[in-house]
Amino acid sequence: MNNSDIDSLTELGNRRMMQTRFAQFAGDRSEFGIILIYLDQYGLLNTIYAPEIPLNPP
Repeated sequence: MNNSDIDSLTELGNRRMMQTRFAQFAGDRSEFGIILIYLDQYGLLNTIYAPEIPLNPP
């Protein structure tokens, strides 16, 4: 894993990291599951919590 696999704001894996991991699991024929979360009121969450997230983290 390298920096291009991580979102700089959330520090979570991005699409590139997911594609790499899925390819590894498929190659190993490992069993895995996926959980997707849909945030219907994302705008409200963003309004409440976004001010707490620094724009330029150290």
